[in-house]
Parts: sequence; structure tokens; C-alpha cells
Amino acid sequence: MEKKVSFAINNGDIIVEITTDDIPEHNQKRTIKNRSLNAKDVYDLLDYRLGDTYVYEEIQIDGKDKLVLEKLKEFFESITNQITGIVLSPDANEIEQKIAVIEDEFEDDL
Repeated sequence: MEKKVSFAINNGDIIVEITTDDIPEHNQKRTIKNRSLNAKDVYDLLDYRLGDTYVYEEIQIDGKDKLVLEKLKEFFESITNQITGIVLSPDANEIEQKIAVIEDEFEDDL
């Protein structure tokens, strides 16, 4: 599934938005306060599934904020380039299906 990633700044907070035309309920928007980001935030935002691709929107502002967002964009691009380049063995499909079942059961328990 193609995911579109955009970055913005509002009142000093960074906003990262990941959208998809295929499944709108998978769209995510995260506000990063104090310009602090941890690995869990990135993992949750990307919500990577086998076959996902990422397209990055151009940064639409100027000045220091543009530099900050460009660096953040480069960071996200380096991560998504690495995870989308992973090649799995033929058994991976079976493993992926088992993981999906476990995730569904976990969500049902919530």
C-alpha cells in the first residue's frame, strides 16, 4: 500500500502525517512536542506492512523550520528505504499470516 508522508510545523510543534488512499482509517497524524521524537513514535507512525511503499511530500515552508523538517524527512526516508528493501524468504508469507492472526486476536481482546 502506498503511504504519503508529510511534515509541517504549527506553533513550534512538528506535525507528521501519514495518509493512504486505500484505507483511510489507517491515516495517522502525530504532533511532536518540544521537537522530541522516539523510536516508538516512528514505529507507530510508519505502521509498516509487507509491500508498503512511502512517498514524501515536499516541505512547503522556508527558513529554519524548513531545515528542521528536511532533516526529519531525510531521517524517515532512510528508515523507510531500509525496511522496504528487506527481502523475506518464501516462509515469510506464512509468518506474516500468523502475525496478522495474532494482531487481530490482540485487537479483539482490547
